[in-house]
Amino acid sequence: MFTQDFESIRLLPNESIDEFLNRFKSIANNLQSFGKVITGFKMNNKVLRSLPMKYNNIINLIEIYKDINTLPFQELIGILKNVEIKMNLQKKREQDDATQMKQKSIALKGTKDESSSEESTYENDDHAYVIKKANKMMRKKFNKRRNFQRSNGR
Repeated sequence: MFTQDFESIRLLPNESIDEFLNRFKSIANNLQSFGKVITGFKMNNKVLRSLPMKYNNIINLIEIYKDINTLPFQELIGILKNVEIKMNLQKKREQDDATQMKQKSIALKGTKDESSSEESTYENDDHAYVIKKANKMMRKKFNKRRNFQRSNGR
């Protein structure tokens, strides 16, 4: 039973590295108490394989720059805890930035002022007056041109 637990253990989505390692050590200790020998390589390899996709870059770096066969388990734990702290800080920064952006957009929202609506009414009246005059002027030109064409027999 403990062998199956050891083989199927995974870091759960909302689980910290510490919580995962406590579960992992408990299973490994139970296996060792029944006489099963677990080498440092096997423990390191199993922990790295149990991590989710977001740790793939870290796993690759560890495999490239560290010798998994001789890497002390406690050093691997320290690396993973450090990575988790940095990921959590990055996530917190992103959340803070998103919150600030929301606050900024809320701060830019305005309210309608009565005096501004009166001004816009006056502006609309001015625009309407200018358009009316322009239409009247265009009608005069059109009528003059039409009268001129009729008188010349076109």
